[in-house]
Parts: sequence; C-alpha cells; structure tokens
Amino acid sequence: MWAPFSCCPVRRVRPSNMARTRDFDEGVRALLVDKDHAPQWEHASVAEVPREVVTALFE
Repeated sequence: MWAPFSCCPVRRVRPSNMARTRDFDEGVRALLVDKDHAPQWEHASVAEVPREVVTALFE
C-alpha cells in the first residue's frame, strides 16, 4: 500500500533539531497557546530560508 510522503526526505528531519527552531516555537504559540492561527514566521517564504538552515534540520 502506498503511503503519502513515504519517499519524502522530510521524514528524515530530526525532531530534536526542528524543536530548536524559532519557527517551531512560533507555530506552537499560534496554534496551541494563543490559538490565533497567525504565526509570524522568521522567513516570509520557503524560498527565503537559507540552505544552511534546512541542512541543519537533517543533521
């Protein structure tokens, strides 16, 4: 059976690395704490996220 995202590299992101990001904290705040569903992300778009930041999530 095919599973969505089964071949996606996002599955390899280390949760401990993701939890250390400012955007993780902001997402938790927007969804669970204030429940305003209006996160203020560090970068305005995915294209603006530096490669080094993405690479660090997989280490």
